[in-house]
Amino acid sequence: MPSTTLQETNAFLSAFFISNPLPSFIVKGRTLQIVAANKKAVSLLQYNTSSLQSFTLTELMNVKDRSAFEHACQQSAGKVWSHPLNLLKGGGESIALNGFISSFVQDGAAYFQVVAIPVHEVAPQSLN
Repeated sequence: MPSTTLQETNAFLSAFFISNPLPSFIVKGRTLQIVAANKKAVSLLQYNTSSLQSFTLTELMNVKDRSAFEHACQQSAGKVWSHPLNLLKGGGESIALNGFISSFVQDGAAYFQVVAIPVHEVAPQSLN
């Protein structure tokens, strides 16, 4: 994975994270610890920002989905990929999402940006 400068990372965060109208997370590459969540993610999952940052992304997943996601992360460094996500909201309800994940390196550390689209917001394809 190519390393990025602080200026490139700040431009990336502004354009594709903070102002993203879709729920987005930045997670550490090795641990999948949530280090940032945009306002849409906070609202969708019904946690406050500091609460979300106390979790790894996999801790918000159903137990049966965790190892498949962790394996996909290990195999997909340097790529943009998608993965189904079922995350638990603050009230305990599960929400089905399509996650689009990209990796980047900042100060020698690997991170993932996860953009999550609720399944009910994805228009079904017509078979006609």
